[in-house]
Amino acid sequence: MQSVENGLKQNSRLALAGELTISRASELAASIGQWLAEQETVAVLDLAAVTAADVSFLQILCAAHRSSLREGKSLSVVSPSRELLRAMKTAGFERRQPCTQCTGDTCLWQVKEGL
Repeated sequence: MQSVENGLKQNSRLALAGELTISRASELAASIGQWLAEQETVAVLDLAAVTAADVSFLQILCAAHRSSLREGKSLSVVSPSRELLRAMKTAGFERRQPCTQCTGDTCLWQVKEGL
């Protein structure tokens, strides 16, 4: 399901795998929330091994991102799987401009030119 790689507490990576869907929403929200609370400044979600995702996970991810911004932390996603990118597009989460909560390149949903 998940693994935590925590060499330095201020830069921690959480890898999530498998189906990130409504059937696991409570578990995922609690796990991500607890993990994020333990981070000092930088948190990285590795989503390369996601095999399925739905709008419930995207909403959890968005809420975690907004929470991190309020707390002065950085939350980013690396290696989003093809399935996660498909879910983002299908649910309408891709954005050309960052949301009002984000500044600069901090928006998780902003599509970068050339990608």
